[in-house]
Amino acid sequence: MDSEFYNVALDRLRYSLVWEDSRTLYRALAIRPTDQVLVVSSAGCNALNTLLANPRHVTAIDLNPVQNQLLLLKRHVIRCHPPGVLRGLLGLAGPQAVTLAWQALAPTLPDPERRYWAAFFGSHPAGILTAGRLESYVTGFLPTLAPPIQRQVRRLLQFDTVAVQYAYFVQVLEATSFREQFVAYFDAANLSKGRDPRLFRYATESGGPAFYERLRETLRTELVRTNFFFRFFFFGPEVLPETLLPPCYQRQHHERLRQQL
Repeated sequence: MDSEFYNVALDRLRYSLVWEDSRTLYRALAIRPTDQVLVVSSAGCNALNTLLANPRHVTAIDLNPVQNQLLLLKRHVIRCHPPGVLRGLLGLAGPQAVTLAWQALAPTLPDPERRYWAAFFGSHPAGILTAGRLESYVTGFLPTLAPPIQRQVRRLLQFDTVAVQYAYFVQVLEATSFREQFVAYFDAANLSKGRDPRLFRYATESGGPAFYERLRETLRTELVRTNFFFRFFFFGPEVLPETLLPPCYQRQHHERLRQQL
């Protein structure tokens, strides 16, 4: 089989987060206790969330060895450390917590892994979730906006109804340069900063306008203050409510996940 994936350099972490919602995963697979599930490793979220559904067995594979290493690291952390260490390494509690979590983790790793991850966290002091090529790109958008527009974007998290939220977006944010800047940032000329352009070889849509219309539709139909991906996309991993995190990163599931591993 010929695939553009075989032409992509697999020498770095491309994804530090899985961009499929766990509810979609569970609805699509309808996992049963007798199932043996094959999952792409990616950032590990789908593999770990699948384990929480109690299948007979989960196998995770990835063409990119760095993605496999990330999943193995998360497995080790969940097996050997309390939930706070995983939360710290992910970057959910800020850079200082990343440092403290790494100090707890490092002595429990074999020498080769310790050297590898020491270099990794040295290069990514904000933690795992913003370290992927795609994630560092998408979370880099908000700082490109003028401070008044950034504040207006943050206001989207304050609404109680979708109708008022969408009206605010149309009347206030779309009266600024927000749309123009969003489309330019995520269009083809810049998209290669987050995804290898060869993966879009057969795409019929232009990235910026297509992504903007998806954003607009989300704001028209969903309350984004309870949308994990919206919040991460614009504001990164800090100050994310525990209940919005992927199940595998919630404290309440940590012990069960440890037992499954």
